[in-house]
Amino acid sequence: MCGLWNKQQGGVRRSMHVRGWLDKIWVAGTAGLRGKMGPGFSRMNLVTVQQSTQGLCRYLQETNPQLLKAGGIVLGHDARHNSRGFAEVATKVFLSQGVPVKLFSKITPTPFVAFGTRHLGAAAGVMVTASHNTKEYNGYKVYWANGCQIIPPLDAGIAAAIEANLDLWDLSKVDLSEAARSGLLSDPLEPVSEAYFRALEDNVRFCSAEENGASKPVVYTPLHGVGLESVQRAFKVFGLPQPVVVEAQAVPDPEFSTLGDNPPNPEEGRGVWSMAYAAAAAAGAGVVVANDPDADRLAAAEAEGEGYSSFSGNDIGLLLADCLALQPLRLSTSPPLST
Repeated sequence: MCGLWNKQQGGVRRSMHVRGWLDKIWVAGTAGLRGKMGPGFSRMNLVTVQQSTQGLCRYLQETNPQLLKAGGIVLGHDARHNSRGFAEVATKVFLSQGVPVKLFSKITPTPFVAFGTRHLGAAAGVMVTASHNTKEYNGYKVYWANGCQIIPPLDAGIAAAIEANLDLWDLSKVDLSEAARSGLLSDPLEPVSEAYFRALEDNVRFCSAEENGASKPVVYTPLHGVGLESVQRAFKVFGLPQPVVVEAQAVPDPEFSTLGDNPPNPEEGRGVWSMAYAAAAAAGAGVVVANDPDADRLAAAEAEGEGYSSFSGNDIGLLLADCLALQPLRLSTSPPLST
C-alpha cells in the first residue's frame, strides 16, 4: 500500500484540498532538514522522518559500509514536541539494517552529538532538533564522521537517496528493548559527556580557580532548552562560580512559554533577553549568556552603563580567537603570533 501511495503522489497532490501539505517532499540541505510539524510530505512527522532516515542509511551503506557497520550511528534529540518519538523512529530504521545505534537516553545538547560522532568513531550523527525556530517546528541535523555538519556534495547525495527510498520499510519487528539486550543499541551519554568535559578542561581552561573565583556573577538562561545541566558542569570544570540561572526559563519547555511571540533565538530581539537582563540587574552580574534550545548557539551581553550591551556572533568569535591567540603570551611558552 505504501508503494502505491508513493507512486500516486502527483495525482493526490492535484486532487486534495490540503494541497499545502502535499506540495513537495521536504529537501535536505547542509543543515539537514527542518519544517513545521504536521501531516503531509512537506511537514515533519513520523513518515517523513522515516523516509529521510531510510535515505541517509542507504547513502551510508553505499558510500561507507565498513564504518557504518563498525561504528554505527550516534543519535540525540532535544526537548521539543515529538523529538523523542522522531529519534526512536530513526533508531529503528538503522537497527532494521543491523546498524549499531548509540541513542542518548535523555535530552541532549547538539554539541554532544557532533562531538560524540567523532569521539566514538561513528559513521554519522543525527540530532533531532529545530534549533532556534518557534515551537511549531522540528528538524533533523546530520553530522558526518568528522563531527561536522554535512557539506556539498554530501547533502545532494543524501537528498537523492531520500527521494529514491520513499517506500516505507517494515519496522514492525524492530524492538528497542531487544536491541539493547543484544548490544546493537546503546546509550553513549556517560562516555561522551565524560570525554567532552575532559576535553574542555585539557584544551581551553586557562585560568586558575582562584582567578576565576574573583569574577562578577554571570547570569545564564537556556531559554527553555537543554543547555542548563551541561553549562553548569562546564562552569565547574573551568573553576567558575556557578551562574545565576533564570529560573523561569530553566526547565525544558517545548512551548517556550515565557517568550511570547519571540523565537527562542538569543541572537534576535531584546524580548528574548528581558528576563535575563532583569536577573542580571538584580544580581549585579557583569555578563549575561544564553543558549538556544539545543545549546549549539551562544549569545552574550555585558554590563554597560545602566544596562547591558549584547555581542554579535562575530564579536564572540573574535573574542574567542583573541583569547586563543594570546594564550602563548600568558603562558610565556612560545613567541606571539604576528599579524
